[in-house]
Amino acid sequence: MISIVSWGSEAQAQPSERFPESVTVSVEGERHQAFNLGGFTELLEIDAELTASTRLVENLTEQTSRYRLVVHQLRLTNDSLVEVAEILQQERERLIEKWKEENKARLEAENVPSIGSWLGFALAGAFGVATLVLGLILGLAG
Repeated sequence: MISIVSWGSEAQAQPSERFPESVTVSVEGERHQAFNLGGFTELLEIDAELTASTRLVENLTEQTSRYRLVVHQLRLTNDSLVEVAEILQQERERLIEKWKEENKARLEAENVPSIGSWLGFALAGAFGVATLVLGLILGLAG
């Protein structure tokens, strides 16, 4: 049994090296390839592989487009995160400087002598002098 597949009037040899053995037949000026049943079965398998491969290529192309979109979105997200990190870094440095100023002011405020401390030292000195004078007076009188 012979099956015939038409290739139109193109003047080319075997369409592919993978094609099974065939016979070229010319009918009314058109070139056709004739296959036996085994060759035609192989041709159908090749066609099924081609169809599956074409679908796979289409799916992979769609998937590649989606991945490119995801990569673009990830780059935008990364850029946003870099900006946020820079803002947070600046805010951290500002807060550190503010903390240093506040800490310095607090330490200076703690170390500034107050009237109470001067008054305390003055009274202690006066009591000390009074005690010495009183001790000398009592010691000489006694």
